[in-house]
Amino acid sequence: MEIKIDNSTLFSDYNAITRNRPYIDKDGRAKISVYKGGDIKDPKSYTQKIIDNDMAIFTPEEWKAIDTRLREIATSRQVGIAKLKELGLVYNLANPFASHVLEHTKTNDGHDAEVNMNFKVTNETDKQAVKTASIPIPVISWRWSFDIRDLQTSRVYNRPLDLKGATVGARKIGEKLESMMFGAKATILDDKKIDSIISFNDSNKIATLHDWNAPGTTTADILDDIKAMKQLSTKDKHYGPWILFVSQTYEGRLDDDYGVDATTKAYISLLNRIKEVRGIKDVIVSDFLPADTVALVQMTNDTIELINGMELTTVQIMNAGGLNFEMLSFVMQVPAVYSDYEGNCGIVIGTHA
Repeated sequence: MEIKIDNSTLFSDYNAITRNRPYIDKDGRAKISVYKGGDIKDPKSYTQKIIDNDMAIFTPEEWKAIDTRLREIATSRQVGIAKLKELGLVYNLANPFASHVLEHTKTNDGHDAEVNMNFKVTNETDKQAVKTASIPIPVISWRWSFDIRDLQTSRVYNRPLDLKGATVGARKIGEKLESMMFGAKATILDDKKIDSIISFNDSNKIATLHDWNAPGTTTADILDDIKAMKQLSTKDKHYGPWILFVSQTYEGRLDDDYGVDATTKAYISLLNRIKEVRGIKDVIVSDFLPADTVALVQMTNDTIELINGMELTTVQIMNAGGLNFEMLSFVMQVPAVYSDYEGNCGIVIGTHA
């Protein structure tokens, strides 16, 4: 995934967070970017404010290099989150600092539509059952330090910034977010739990599969399993499009030969045969799904989406005499899975008994 960072995103202001991203301008003076109103992504909505010179350590180009590199590392471990972004299944929060949770409603199916030759409606007003649910919006962070000698070495010898400690943190942040999507549990402040409300465990449909790695299981058996999962999804009025997520333990079976193409006489892999099933748009292997598990996911925003408060961002939180700098990298994001009033969800989990 290509990561694009420009000045409009580099210093976009969320509750004056740019004050923790001081920079050295071209005139050599230390400045911060202060929001003065208007479009938060428009550079014209910001003014420069001069601050004490010993507060800033990076140029805007160095801040850009940090953001770009760390976001690349974080996304390198994400397949599910990356797919949500690619398909536009993202809900952007107006201000991620304004609330700890995002509320949404769950409704039942309601009555049928009425057919008339005029606008005289005789049935009752829809009395849908409604209940609310909430999704916690966590801060996933990593604290790291940066030394003045590392910075000067980069500048004197024209080398990239040494971000070893930061890249480890970026990877862990990316993995934590990805694991939330695939059913892991995490604890945030006040012992609140991020659990099934934001994971595939929210699915109420479980399919019993063959053991795909058993010697007697054929590729035809596996394809039948997937078709059965699709039927469970459509029975709950979820009609795709779907992506099939497969655990790493089943990855090897995807390359097995399924059969011979009648036209080309070439062998067809099981992977390509699955993609020929109507409505299944892709097959993706995830390191974070539990072993021997597959998940058929309807890729629509009434089933799953990424709640986005802030992409991976780094701020300066301490300056120890201009010699050592404490930094904090964080995201404010969470994957959300939605179900209706009865608990029906556009996700079917498959595992063998």
